[in-house]
Amino acid sequence: MGVLTPVEHSNWATPIVPVLKPDNTVRICGDFRVTLNPVLQGIQHPLPKIDHLFAKHCNSVYFSKIDLKDAYAQLCLSEESQKLVVINTHMGLFAYTRLPYGINCAASTFQRVLEQTIGDMEGVTIFQNDISISGKTRTEHNKKLESVLSKLLDAGLKVKIE
Repeated sequence: MGVLTPVEHSNWATPIVPVLKPDNTVRICGDFRVTLNPVLQGIQHPLPKIDHLFAKHCNSVYFSKIDLKDAYAQLCLSEESQKLVVINTHMGLFAYTRLPYGINCAASTFQRVLEQTIGDMEGVTIFQNDISISGKTRTEHNKKLESVLSKLLDAGLKVKIE
């Protein structure tokens, strides 16, 4: 997928932490809390409160949930940022070319990008890589679903087929 690229040197080489995902695959994360996170001045974008998420689905009957595939890894990093997000492995140093898990501003950055991509739609909520869609009628719900999927397609974002 081109998420990692080998590099010869880094001032910010970070140890790795393997994380077991719910589907029993392993995600390799950098332990950025010991290197980059203490000095990183990231984007501060608030995650929505659960009450606000539920309120947008009030009185709805039809529901869908879209889960984005490889969430953060869909966001490309600038070359300058890639120099900072380097992991140290038994196979050498590798720089992330995409937004990695473990960076303290990753969640808020991803939330902001999705909110900008989809916009504020009645009956549509975004919480990190999950998009919930609801409607009072099947037709209303399906129109919103088609609109959200179209916006994701236009932005080049991929969803999990499941």
